[in-house]
Amino acid sequence: MSAGSSYAIHGCKLFTKSSNYPTVAKFSSTLDETHVLLIANNCNNYFYNDNKNASILGATVSDTEIRPVYETFIGSKIDGVIDKIAIFNENEINFNKNLNISGDLLPGINNIYDLGSDTVKWKDLYLSGNTAKLGNISLKTDETSLSIMKDENMADLKVKNIKIPVSETSMNKYVNICVNNHNQLLLESIENLDDIDKIVESVNISQMNTNTMVEGSNMFFTWQRAGLISYS
Repeated sequence: MSAGSSYAIHGCKLFTKSSNYPTVAKFSSTLDETHVLLIANNCNNYFYNDNKNASILGATVSDTEIRPVYETFIGSKIDGVIDKIAIFNENEINFNKNLNISGDLLPGINNIYDLGSDTVKWKDLYLSGNTAKLGNISLKTDETSLSIMKDENMADLKVKNIKIPVSETSMNKYVNICVNNHNQLLLESIENLDDIDKIVESVNISQMNTNTMVEGSNMFFTWQRAGLISYS
C-alpha cells in the first residue's frame, strides 16, 4: 500500500492503492456503531470543518451466537444527530426518505415479486398515463370515461352490484343495479349507502319469454314507493 499527496497525478490529495489485496483500507472501532464523516465546505464559510453537520457512511454490528451481523447505512449528521437515510443489511434495503428515480423501476425477475402485500400496503397510486394493465386486462381512460379492454376488444365486467350516484353533489343517494335471489334484475334508488332499507323507489324486472307474454302485449315498467313490481 502506498499513500501520497500528488494532486496533479491522481486527482486527489490523499489516495490509497492496494496490490494483490481486495481490501484497500480498514477502519474499525470498539463500539457497536462506527462511521466515516464526510465534510465538504468552503474554508471561508463560518461552518468550516463543522463536525456536527456532515454526511455519514457507517456500520452497525449485532452480536449473535453464530457470527456478527452488520448493517451499513448512509445518512446525514445534523446538529450532532445522525439521521440514517438508507440502511442496508443482508436481507433488505430500508429507505427512510422519499425516493426519487430518474429511470424505470423494474423487477430483477419477471412475474415473481409483488408491490406491497396483504399486510403492508401502499396508500394511493397516481398515474399520468392512460392505461393500467392487470394480466391480460387493461384499464383505459380518455379523461372522461373508463374502458375495460382485453387486447383491442371490450372485456367482461363481473360485479355483484353497480351503484350509480344520482349527481356529483349527492353521493349518498344513488341508483343500484343488481340481481336478486330469484335471478331477477333489480333497479332501486337508495337514500343512504349504509342503510339498504331506505328504498325510495324500486323496479323488479322479472324473467319473461314469449311463451308467457300475451300476443300483442307491450312490456312496461311500473314504479311503486318502497316496493317491488314486475313488468307486465
